[in-house]
Parts: sequence; C-alpha cells; structure tokens
Amino acid sequence: MDTNTNPDLIDFPIPANDDASKSIAAILKHMCEAIQEGLNERMLDKDAQTEEEAPVAEASEEKPVEKKTRARRPRKSEEAPKAEKAEEEAPKAE
Repeated sequence: MDTNTNPDLIDFPIPANDDASKSIAAILKHMCEAIQEGLNERMLDKDAQTEEEAPVAEASEEKPVEKKTRARRPRKSEEAPKAEKAEEEAPKAE
C-alpha cells in the first residue's frame, strides 16, 4: 500500500508503491520465498515423523498386511462395442 490507501482496512499493510511493477515484483518474490521455505520445513517435519514411526513398525514381528487391489472397471469409452453397433458396421448381404 502507499499513501493513497486507508491502512485501517488492511490486516497486514506492507508500505510500498503499489503502482510500480518493480515494487510488486519484489514483494511477490519475498512472499514466494517465504512460502517455499515453509513448505520445505513442513516436508522435513513429515520426514522426521516418518523416521520416528518406522522403527515401531519394524519392531513388531507381524508381517505387514498386503493391500488387496480391486480390478478397475473399464470406462464407457473403453468398453467393447455393443452388438447393435457391430451389426451396423458389418456389410449387409443382399
């Protein structure tokens, strides 16, 4: 925001020239870097949690249960043509 903006209406005012493309680019660059840093920290936290939980799973003597997979139903576009269509495509004997 700059001097022509009411700061009372803004939750987190950033003093800058909001009409200049360089100013906007600088602010967005810093925001993107902060978001990327937060995502990296989140990923490291998840990896640390996974490593802490892994020895517990390995310590148990039970074998891991295999996940059963269901066969996927073919989509309508993948289904075989119906008999009516096959008759239409077949040459008619006269």
